[in-house]
Amino acid sequence: MIYYELIVTVRLTKDMPYYISQSIIAKNINRSMLLDQDLKKLHGRRGYKNYVFCNFYPMEKDKIYHKNYIYLFNLRSPNRRMLLKIKYLLPKTSVDFQVLATEIRTYSNVFISEISNITPAIATINTRYWITENGIDLLMKRIHVNAVKKTKDYMNPSFEEPKENFIQYIEQINRKPIRLSYKRTNLIGNRFRIGVKTDKASQLLAQMIVATGLLEKNTLGAGYCLFK
Repeated sequence: MIYYELIVTVRLTKDMPYYISQSIIAKNINRSMLLDQDLKKLHGRRGYKNYVFCNFYPMEKDKIYHKNYIYLFNLRSPNRRMLLKIKYLLPKTSVDFQVLATEIRTYSNVFISEISNITPAIATINTRYWITENGIDLLMKRIHVNAVKKTKDYMNPSFEEPKENFIQYIEQINRKPIRLSYKRTNLIGNRFRIGVKTDKASQLLAQMIVATGLLEKNTLGAGYCLFK
């Protein structure tokens, strides 16, 4: 599988607390998408959008990103055309930060032994957010099913999923639930470390997660993963 990463360097025009900065990045990405007819359709359609982004980095010790400081964020997708358009449009539409530089990198058929999300991963269980008490088995199933659906949606409707869950092991990293601000409410997520099986289908599912995000609300920056 091939996926792409748009690296954006910005200078902030105002201070931003950590817990709202992802929603601000999402707002600026959405604004840029409205200037292109194809991206506008993608933004408005139901279903998977197949992209994910991380929060600003480097992280500040006081958990506030500061006005006039320079930061980076990454936007990933298997859709190169989409990233090229956002690369062009984002500097024209962003109001909360000034885009200083952009770069697109390409990744092809990377082998993944472990993934860990650095932004909260969100799973909803009967309209409520998954918590530890819901059980790790249910979470593993949700992660597997979500990755299969994304793979079929973007790559191949006839994709033959593994007979068993692609997850070798899973560990919850955070002790307390992590909040993500969105439209005057808080979404609740968690961080996980996930071992990946070595067979071809399992590797493809892991690559899809890295390219598009773990679980839900990826267009808000939820579920952005690092891997090794």
